[in-house]
Amino acid sequence: MTDDFLPNRLDQMIDLHHPLAVLANRLPWQEIEASPAKLWALQVKAGKKIEK
Repeated sequence: MTDDFLPNRLDQMIDLHHPLAVLANRLPWQEIEASPAKLWALQVKAGKKIEK
């Protein structure tokens, strides 16, 4: 029995020539992640005290 959850590295299991993998490499991930971050930063987030 092996201690590894995944027997191979993930990049060895994914076909990097598959259209979805190619698309994922072409997407502007920093811009995509930054877009909702600006919206969330502007929202007021009031904390709630939790009684134990």
